[in-house]
Amino acid sequence: MDLLACTWMTRSLGEAVASVALEEDDSVLVGGWNGTLKRWDEKGDLLWSAQLNDRINDLALGEDCIIATAGLHLVCLERSTGDVRWSHALEGSADSTLLFQDIVYAVSSVYDIEHNDFIESAVWAFDLNGDQLWVNRMDERPWTMLAHQDSVWLGLGRPKCGFATLDADGALEHQKEAADSPVTSGSACEQRLLFGHANGTVSNHSSEVILVREHGIESLDCFEHGWALADESGSVCSFDEQGNERWCLEGDAVEAHMKGFDSNGKATHWIARWSGVSGYLVAVDG
Repeated sequence: MDLLACTWMTRSLGEAVASVALEEDDSVLVGGWNGTLKRWDEKGDLLWSAQLNDRINDLALGEDCIIATAGLHLVCLERSTGDVRWSHALEGSADSTLLFQDIVYAVSSVYDIEHNDFIESAVWAFDLNGDQLWVNRMDERPWTMLAHQDSVWLGLGRPKCGFATLDADGALEHQKEAADSPVTSGSACEQRLLFGHANGTVSNHSSEVILVREHGIESLDCFEHGWALADESGSVCSFDEQGNERWCLEGDAVEAHMKGFDSNGKATHWIARWSGVSGYLVAVDG
């Protein structure tokens, strides 16, 4: 089935899409590769459009503001109008952002072309007025940043690997995991916090190994009654709360996946795949 044939609304950003966020009032935020940010309401009417410096990799939503990473910059915009409230250039690329307990967190990284690796990363904290609270620099690149149980959690690459917690003052507490492998992904929900590793391990925030797969874990999705993973082989697998496998589907490379809405009383799970030539979307019973 052609995806466009079964959609009730389509809107054009005018450039390749880099990030999407769905708001509680069903409005949609979309960020582009060239820095365009647009907001549509639930009827598809354009509320506003803003132009930022560069590709919008990540979005975080506040009560009256939107936080975006745009190339080197971390940008705060008014949620109702799209006007820029403040903007800060970080060191290297602005990779991800998180708004937690009225503090804006952001991860930046510096990539060295000669070494073909990241040479330094940093976690930044700003208040909602844009004043910098602190910056914590480190050798490891945080590949995932999550909020769980009143703390901010970082999943780290080499050399330390494992994960670390940050408090509101920027104090970092590192914990080595049983899986001595870089953390590549993570997901948090009320019931659990999981990390995926380059060697195929899935662990929790208590450093317990949940399972080990043959291929590296690319993404995780936690939800109320279980969780799901996607690995480098193109497999997407769903598990219950006890870690028992519900189903596992093989296919082309997974670009994204997540639990969706209920349909006819059954949960759904949505998987976006890329064949190398074309992309397609798969919806399965969750």
